[in-house]
Amino acid sequence: MTSQLQEDVERLLEDSEIKIITKEDLESTPGRPRLGVYLVMYQEPRLKGTYLFSFRVVHFEDASPARNYKFAEGICWDSGLYIGRERTSVMRGVVKTHVRKYINDYLAANPKPPKQQKQEQIRY
Repeated sequence: MTSQLQEDVERLLEDSEIKIITKEDLESTPGRPRLGVYLVMYQEPRLKGTYLFSFRVVHFEDASPARNYKFAEGICWDSGLYIGRERTSVMRGVVKTHVRKYINDYLAANPKPPKQQKQEQIRY
């Protein structure tokens, strides 16, 4: 389930042209932006194929408080904590919906510059 969810999230980010920063490049990236998708699942034996779960999607960046100039981890976006009882496929869909909400908010706050069109050469 973990690898499927990671693939789902990475595919959504890539399809939206949001750069995925490698662990190696993270330390040299300003603000060290991170997206955390936290999922806790519990399968009760009586509920075959159904899980009790909680999840949260959070975008973190480093911040520097003015009073002491040290670094702190700041939350820039948070889906809130969600709790439910679903089948695995439905649960993945719920998490993907919240990742899409994050992507929409991210792109609204960080619009992509318009693509430049080639200028036509005018002959006189």
